[in-house]
Amino acid sequence: MKILNLNEEKIEKTTATKKVNYKGKNTDMPVFRIPIDMLYYNDKNDRIATYLSKYKAKEGNFEELSLEEKNKIIEDFIIKSNPSEMKKTKENIKRFQQRVPGVVLKDGRVIDGNRRFTCLRELAEETGKSEFAYFDAIILDGVTDKEIKKLELELQHGEDKPVDYNPIEKLVGVYNDIIKGEFSITEYANSIDKKTKEVQKMVDEAELMVDFLEYIPAPEEFYIAKEMDLDGPFNEILNIKKRLKDDDEKWERARVTLFDYILMRPEGDLTRLIRAMGNNIINTDNEEEFFEKHIETSEQISKKIKEQIDKKGEIDLDFIREDLRKDDNIVKKLENNFEEYSDKTKYENARRRPIDQLRDFTRDINEIDTYAISKLNEEEKNEITEYLEDIKTKIKDIEEVL
Repeated sequence: MKILNLNEEKIEKTTATKKVNYKGKNTDMPVFRIPIDMLYYNDKNDRIATYLSKYKAKEGNFEELSLEEKNKIIEDFIIKSNPSEMKKTKENIKRFQQRVPGVVLKDGRVIDGNRRFTCLRELAEETGKSEFAYFDAIILDGVTDKEIKKLELELQHGEDKPVDYNPIEKLVGVYNDIIKGEFSITEYANSIDKKTKEVQKMVDEAELMVDFLEYIPAPEEFYIAKEMDLDGPFNEILNIKKRLKDDDEKWERARVTLFDYILMRPEGDLTRLIRAMGNNIINTDNEEEFFEKHIETSEQISKKIKEQIDKKGEIDLDFIREDLRKDDNIVKKLENNFEEYSDKTKYENARRRPIDQLRDFTRDINEIDTYAISKLNEEEKNEITEYLEDIKTKIKDIEEVL
């Protein structure tokens, strides 16, 4: 594959321009018609990087492939990731040509317009028509990786361009750009038009995702988190961690238990299960007993994972779905343990509810202003007397059962 060069005779400058934030300034840049065989997909794109974590885990040789072989792999992923949108865009380009220019780097990397680029590749191959053999785009030169990523984020999150990224793909971007990369939380927030506290929450969730994948262990195999649909459960786990505050020992026990549950995924809504665990078990009087009882089950899970790694050298989604989650013995233990201690806490809360109600009543009645009562008229005082009689009757009923 050729490397894009501004002096290449095959590149034609058009009369169109595209406004982008280039080196900190909104700039109208010229659009070029570039042969599609001189271009390649951006494997650093958040969605593509998430998919490639799966390919690399399965095949392991992506970096050794030629650019066109890499293009075919990524092209296949883009087509399958959203067939309806691909069909719509493809029909539009076939009828009206490419209307919205993309953005490419001087070396040929496409950083905006993957779907349009893919449609043109397909149409050129299917029809053989030269009109589909070119990609209209501006060409960026002399920009740093950070500037490229900033522009990519702004293009992805612009007000005229809906964001259709999966929540886990967004977390992968946060991990690569903030946790491992050069962006500060403030810079990233400005680039995607979010508040810093929203981005901080994304960072916390991305760290949790990485921690979970290392715990499995399947480090940085982000496709697992995506295909397991773990955004909701991660959000609930963060809420639990926040309630535990800085109690590292308690968090470590909770962490192992929660990770085991989302790995095994007992029947039902996993997000609700994690939320119920946080509300009814963790940080209650029953949590220590619950954690202690879970240890044996956790050891069984670890043993199966170790056996798989010894046998295959890794774990993958097939193992998780077809082996781990179909171990009825382990799944039943998880379900029974959760139900036992969740019900136990609910029962204890219901049993103690009269105490809580009396505590609240005592607090409220102590706040009544007796001086204000003395200023009431006769009718209002009679109304208070009626309430007091009701209270005396209820107190008598309570005393009789004590």
